[in-house]
Amino acid sequence: MVLEVIADMMDKGAQWKLTVKAIRARALSIALERDISPAEFSSRQVAELCRNLRFNTSREGKGVVVKINPTVLREQRGRYNL
Repeated sequence: MVLEVIADMMDKGAQWKLTVKAIRARALSIALERDISPAEFSSRQVAELCRNLRFNTSREGKGVVVKINPTVLREQRGRYNL
């Protein structure tokens, strides 16, 4: 679901740097629609899922930013059929 959120945000013209907070907020809204427990989407878990998808994360200011590599995004979309 995290990859789906990232892909959707990028399709809508988001920057190549997304905050974990923004990804988490969107994932939580989708989770509520699909009756998935929101406990599965803590900030730490979302950041870990992003790293598992091979996106780089770093601390900037008070939050964590996910740097979206277009090549990795394309590969992951193909892998998960998005």
